[in-house]
Amino acid sequence: MTGEHQFAGGSWIGRDHRLAGRNNQDGWTIVQEDDVTIGVLADGCGSGVRSEVGSLVGVRVLAQAIRTSYFEGRHREVNWPRVQQYALSQLDVLARSMGGAYRKVIEEYFLFTLVGFVIDQNRAVFFTLGDGTVIINDESIEIGPYPDNAPPYLGYCLIQDEVDVDPALLQLQVVGSLAVEDLESFLIATDGIDDFIAREQAAVPGLSTQVGPLNQFYEEDRYFANPELISRRLKLIGRDWPVNQPQPGLLHDDTTLIVGRRAPTS
Repeated sequence: MTGEHQFAGGSWIGRDHRLAGRNNQDGWTIVQEDDVTIGVLADGCGSGVRSEVGSLVGVRVLAQAIRTSYFEGRHREVNWPRVQQYALSQLDVLARSMGGAYRKVIEEYFLFTLVGFVIDQNRAVFFTLGDGTVIINDESIEIGPYPDNAPPYLGYCLIQDEVDVDPALLQLQVVGSLAVEDLESFLIATDGIDDFIAREQAAVPGLSTQVGPLNQFYEEDRYFANPELISRRLKLIGRDWPVNQPQPGLLHDDTTLIVGRRAPTS
């Protein structure tokens, strides 16, 4: 909890990846220290054979870069160019230490989109690099679309001379900033959440209840009382069920989200 706000998150593997024998390629983390909370989601490139590794590493590297930038200045603010420089330097060291062709290592491990937030006692700031979903106080912020439906990845900065991507797209972008007293609720998610949104009136496989609206995750107390419940809810919606003649799961892509809200007054 940062001040008066609560946070929760969860993830579930998409049906397409499950049937193909692949892992969940999303990663997420929430870091809380003193009066600041940092949350980061990453969605690994589908063609990267080990991009789930990069996603899990990437969220931690970026969260640490944000933390370093936030606490090194006297005014407790994030310097986004420095955050990006620090994160890329760490990924570069990791990639070089793994051996093999540098570009191949980047493409197999370290291509992922990013969505995140930094919330302290003064401001709430939301950022992206690539696609995803950001909802602040029930208002959705448009991100993308990108040419040829190909989102940019932070890792492209490490092989920029070898890829045809607009450099302007390869920067962490602040997409929302507001005074913390004006923040009632928010949701950030990887693009797998689009399946959830499209099927909110569908029945959960094997059950008679509906998927329900996206705002359940930041409005209902249960998701903040039990840290495992978001992942469990996504699993119910994404699984094939029942075992005999199952209905197919409704989440085709890996789906990961972090939510926050102003804590209810007792």
